[in-house]
Amino acid sequence: MRTLDNQDLDIINGILNSKPWLKVTEPISFMPNALIAGGKLEINTYKGPVMLTALFSPDFPLDRVEFYCTNHEGFEHEMNSGLLCLNAAPAVKIVDRLELELEKLAIWIDKYFLKEEKDDHFEYYEFPGAQKLQLIFDDSSEKGEIKSAFGRFKYGLMGTPDLNGTLQDMVWLAYDIGGRKGGWSETFLKIMVSGDYEGFWVKVAKHPVIRGRKTIAEWKDLLQSLSTQQQKFLYENFASLKGKSGDTEKFFVCIGYDIPAGEGFETHWDLVTISFDTFPYEPMKVRHSIFIPRDLGHKVMWATTYNSSYVRLFGRGKLSNVLTNSNILIAGTGAIGSSLYIALVRGGCKKITISDSELIEPGNMCRSQFSFNATGYYKVMEMYHTGFRLSPFVDITITENVKPIIKDNPYYDNEKQKLNQFDFIFDCTTNKFLSIMLDRMELRGQVINLSITNGAQHMTVVTGRGNIHTAKSTLYNKIAPKQQERFFVATGCWHPTFQASYSDIGVLLHYCLNEINLRLSKGLDVSSFLIERILNESNSLGYEISYSV
Repeated sequence: MRTLDNQDLDIINGILNSKPWLKVTEPISFMPNALIAGGKLEINTYKGPVMLTALFSPDFPLDRVEFYCTNHEGFEHEMNSGLLCLNAAPAVKIVDRLELELEKLAIWIDKYFLKEEKDDHFEYYEFPGAQKLQLIFDDSSEKGEIKSAFGRFKYGLMGTPDLNGTLQDMVWLAYDIGGRKGGWSETFLKIMVSGDYEGFWVKVAKHPVIRGRKTIAEWKDLLQSLSTQQQKFLYENFASLKGKSGDTEKFFVCIGYDIPAGEGFETHWDLVTISFDTFPYEPMKVRHSIFIPRDLGHKVMWATTYNSSYVRLFGRGKLSNVLTNSNILIAGTGAIGSSLYIALVRGGCKKITISDSELIEPGNMCRSQFSFNATGYYKVMEMYHTGFRLSPFVDITITENVKPIIKDNPYYDNEKQKLNQFDFIFDCTTNKFLSIMLDRMELRGQVINLSITNGAQHMTVVTGRGNIHTAKSTLYNKIAPKQQERFFVATGCWHPTFQASYSDIGVLLHYCLNEINLRLSKGLDVSSFLIERILNESNSLGYEISYSV
């Protein structure tokens, strides 16, 4: 697609001039020393004129056209810069695309400027000149009300910055804003977060805006939101944060306010940084024993925050509560076990133990969740660290490889006691003797054996109490081909393994997990079943599930 030319601009100006509700005050033309084209528009309303600057990308209609309101601010779907968020549908031709954009512009004028309607869902505010520095917190409506108006909070550094990074690029994690402990798992905090720094928080009634959605930029405006006690607290105590702040030159203040959340409210926190050397206000005496803050003319240094509560992280893709609230053991972290583990962590499971004694080999990469540069590292160790990179709410435990032992073994009772702690045991080991031991133990939790046949033709889910090994053997005798195909030798002739690609295993595994999760979410028992890969007459793949196993 060629870039805009003068003929295209004639088409654009023609469309704009054809709209009776819109006046072109400066025709769209190429801007000096720039590839973009721009002009000015005016829309007359009973509230007065709306003045707009229109900017067209050289790749319009595939790229954007932007409308900036220059004489009104703070309305819904209007950025601090005046940019209107119209979100028109795409179109390939200039005429079609511009008509769609103008249709959305007319809707914005009527709905958000004239009627000043508010969207049902809350949109986070955009702050002018927000720093790259980011703070992650955990808050939800389930935590209840905050009982005081201000206080201190602790936070740490999440991960490490890039080699060229600075403090401005870092991501910090709050432990207890608002006097309420976050829901982060203890093991996550130990592994992924370092430091124990302090900052301040204040809870305010008014959102940090001047009008509508026009956010505060000056301290003189922010002071209007703070009570006398909050102003005094910040001024009299900020020096105590020296040596305790994550940044030696400045300290953190979190501004909290209530926003809608489902049927109730939750507290959102925005972050402000303040230099120790340039505190933004000082007390000014107006009469005996009465002081008011005198603004010293500083800009508010906003930074980015994210509410990463459990609900927000997993609300759009969480597994059944039965799974997420269970104590889960995954025995074997190979091709099936490692992918199952990742799916459970991403699904919001909070307590997982992984068991395996094998080291990562180069041949594990093609169909498991391991990294090539982790060759020689224990499988469970890489999975341990990977889990915390995915979820701050999961507690992960590593245990020694679950080995089959007989009842007369002196460690048998201890092993049974440990295994009895789990609500679900996913056996992904292909160890027949382990199945026999788990059968004989008759554990309180549900044991689910996951196995896959060579070439990923079948995946079996076998569960029960005291009969898994027998059922699995019967099922495999039923589905195994009369003449077994050659298995792929991994390392040494003693170590054969099945052939199947990462996508082959993924399809079957996620089908299995979805079926298990569906039954649990409906309050149904999880029974044994089989998934078979079939080739349809049209040479397309299909998968059939059967409970007749």
